[in-house]
Amino acid sequence: MADTSSLCPTDGLNQKFVLVTDERGRKSVRVSDTLTEEDLSSPILIKVNVDDMCTIIYEGSDGEQDLGLSFAERVNYFFRTLCLGYQDTLTHIIGVCHLRIHYHQ
Repeated sequence: MADTSSLCPTDGLNQKFVLVTDERGRKSVRVSDTLTEEDLSSPILIKVNVDDMCTIIYEGSDGEQDLGLSFAERVNYFFRTLCLGYQDTLTHIIGVCHLRIHYHQ
C-alpha cells in the first residue's frame, strides 16, 4: 500500500513502471531501463496486515454479498454462472469489479 506520508525521491517514478498485456491476456509490469538507485532510495510503500480481512472472507462473513455461501462456494458459483452464460447475474452481484475467467476445456 502507498505510504501517504513519504515523499517520492524522484519525479515521474510511476512512469518507470508500465503495465503491459501479452498476447494471452496476461498482465505484467515492464520496468524502465532508466530506473536508478536514487529512484528506489526511499521506501514509498508500507506493509499492511490483512490477515483479519482474509479470515472474514474465508469464513463467509464478509457482508451482504456472501449469498450465504462460503468463500470457496462463492468462487465456484461465480465461475459456473459465468461459464453458463449468466453474465448479467454475475455483473449484478460483483458490481463494478471486472472478472475474467478463461475457461479451457
